[in-house]
Amino acid sequence: MAAGSGYERSMSLPDAIPAAIAAARRRHGLAETDPALVLPAYQGRLARLPAARRRAFARHLAAVISEAFAAPAAPPLRPEPSVTPGAAALAGAACGCCRGHCCSRGGEHAYLDADTIRRLRWVESGLGRAAILARYRAALGPESYEGSCVFHGPAGCRLDRALRSDLCNTFYCNELKRFLRAHAEPPSRTVLLAHDGTQTRRAVVHRASVAPRP
Repeated sequence: MAAGSGYERSMSLPDAIPAAIAAARRRHGLAETDPALVLPAYQGRLARLPAARRRAFARHLAAVISEAFAAPAAPPLRPEPSVTPGAAALAGAACGCCRGHCCSRGGEHAYLDADTIRRLRWVESGLGRAAILARYRAALGPESYEGSCVFHGPAGCRLDRALRSDLCNTFYCNELKRFLRAHAEPPSRTVLLAHDGTQTRRAVVHRASVAPRP
């Protein structure tokens, strides 16, 4: 394995990953010192969203809306991660490379709870129960990944950030958190490698944008 970053060396990786990192570096003309971020690789099957899953989601949503309206509106419980624009861009690229491993347990609840609805009411004070229910149901697409969150589609989450749970808006996987802790600012070039524990599924390079000089 090439020297790489301390982050790479600290991880217990399948033997194939160092070779995949080296191959990605060669393919994109990167140096051995350019770090790599190894991520989970979501591998799901897209299918039409069944009516039964739609009904199950509607029941869950109706329950959390009722619970939310039993208490006053409230601001978010979890503030969004305090990261620089560069780190946010890297996180977005990393999530795109993974393609939604963290969404896979969203099922028919989509991580939505009463706190989500209270926060939505805090932002839009005039929003009533029927309007909230209609807004979420309208965001459901014709298809989603089997067994994953009902809003998990081919382009990622179908919900606007304002409609997502606080958990979804603030969650960073352990791999991404470790990488960001190791790099105060994202490196100029980072290999993003999505691995499913058996093989590499995707390998891309994230290039940090350089702010123009004044």
